[in-house]
Amino acid sequence: MQYAIELYFDKATEQKLFNVAKRVADEKLSTKFLEWKTRPHLTLACFNGVDEDKCIKLLDEFSKSHSRMPAYIAFVGMFTDTKTIFVSPVINGSLLQFHRELHE
Repeated sequence: MQYAIELYFDKATEQKLFNVAKRVADEKLSTKFLEWKTRPHLTLACFNGVDEDKCIKLLDEFSKSHSRMPAYIAFVGMFTDTKTIFVSPVINGSLLQFHRELHE
């Protein structure tokens, strides 16, 4: 995967998710999140080989026509083969509509 479109959380939620990742690492379940030094996020799409300039322009336009929305975490899970920790959002109408419009 070369490119990903991701939604980020507000700072307070990011800190809470970072704290969960730290606890998971402290319990020696997984240190992947801390190793990657990335922000907690929701991945909306992954791509290989896109026209980067065109994609940036389209995403910039898309983001200007959408505002912040609440996201609720349903659960925290782990892919056991890679020990990657993930959160899963509650799928609601707003998130589905946003995702649908993004892919259109």
